[in-house]
Amino acid sequence: MENSILFTRKNLENTICVACGKRFGSHTRERSTKFSGKELMKCMFRIQASYMLDMKKVSENEKADS
Repeated sequence: MENSILFTRKNLENTICVACGKRFGSHTRERSTKFSGKELMKCMFRIQASYMLDMKKVSENEKADS
C-alpha cells in the first residue's frame, strides 16, 4: 500500500513556509485573521526566484568548467 499525504486546509495551515519561516496559516491579511493568498504568493515568488537564481549559477559554473 502506498503512503499518501492528504492535503487539507488544516495540514497546509500548519506547514512551515521556507521563505519566511511562518506557518502558511499565518499568511494573513494586514490586521486580520483571514487567510491571504496574496501574502502566501509573495513567499512563493521568493522561493521561485531563489530557485531560478541558483539554477542559473549552476548552469554558469557548468559552462565555466567545460
